[in-house]
Amino acid sequence: MVDSPKGVTTPAQRFAVVSGTMIIFCALFSFIVFELASVGVIKDSAWTLVQANPTRVGLHFIFGMIWITSCAKFELSRRANLFIGMIFALLTFLGLFQLLGFLGVDGVANVSNFVDFISASFALYYGTLGARNPSVVIARQVNRLDDPTTLWWQ
Repeated sequence: MVDSPKGVTTPAQRFAVVSGTMIIFCALFSFIVFELASVGVIKDSAWTLVQANPTRVGLHFIFGMIWITSCAKFELSRRANLFIGMIFALLTFLGLFQLLGFLGVDGVANVSNFVDFISASFALYYGTLGARNPSVVIARQVNRLDDPTTLWWQ
């Protein structure tokens, strides 16, 4: 696959950097809240919208770093979006059946399950159909009309 022209960012790259930054900030905030709660500074659990535990915070930090490090190249960001989207879709599916209690996801009505579903949906979109700029997609489709052997995803 051809990478995007130098200096041009694709939607997949922009999504990777925005999502990576956002998820790292959420992980750091969750870690701070978790540590303050474990020490006893915060006694009310209203500070935590989702269940924060060290395993979940660590996974979010790792996914954020994958997204941020992949945003330099189009193909890397597209693949990272696909990979993380599939992981979040798997987490959503497992969370529906209450198999992720160790991550703090325990049921259908859990906020974390909804957030994982939304993250998976956007990551899979920006890893597939929404990965390129519309002008690049249109130019490739026009050029592809001459060659009937080209597959639709190329």
